[in-house]
Amino acid sequence: MKTIIAFCVGVFALSSFSFADETSGEYDTSLLFNTQDQIPVDGGSGGWYFTPHFGYNLISNTATEGFNIKFDDGISFGVGFGVEIKPDIAFEIDLAYIRNDVDTITDGSGVGSEPDIEYTQIPLMFNLIWSPSHQPDVKPFLGVGIGVTRGEYESNAFISSDARWAFAGQIRAGVKIDLSTTSSFSIGYQFMLAQYSDNIDNHTVGIGLQFSF
Repeated sequence: MKTIIAFCVGVFALSSFSFADETSGEYDTSLLFNTQDQIPVDGGSGGWYFTPHFGYNLISNTATEGFNIKFDDGISFGVGFGVEIKPDIAFEIDLAYIRNDVDTITDGSGVGSEPDIEYTQIPLMFNLIWSPSHQPDVKPFLGVGIGVTRGEYESNAFISSDARWAFAGQIRAGVKIDLSTTSSFSIGYQFMLAQYSDNIDNHTVGIGLQFSF
């Protein structure tokens, strides 16, 4: 019996010595983190982006130089460059080209004409845009902007072709759908008011792609 007890005591002592030796020096079970290698949640974007866009533009009937003008539906396309200035808020500069054909021109006596002419606008807008950046997949957005626009009719018998500049303001709303960590697809509505001697209202339904870098 004494021999068995002595053998057990010896095995226990040997095991304790081996465990203490392994845990004291050769093995380190603590977890080490390299804070320089953290993965950013925004996919590596620095907050800058650009967004090409294309849209379907409608102009409300308007009057200028004594004539009532009815416009056909037109197109709009352009590109915006922006940067996130604080969480969920971005500043964007947008340059676009808008073209609508003139359907009819009616003078003050009610005599109308259907000239084959175009009306073009080139707005340069400065926008603030809100969108919840940390919401996954689908994000709403709202924006307001001010700027200037250059409008020009083609030369015709009724209206001169001189280009004119005007102050403009706009509001926009829509949704963005994430395609990847650095790109998204957007669809939305934009209303732009150009303040010439007579106001021109633009209503644009458009789509766009946004690429972050």
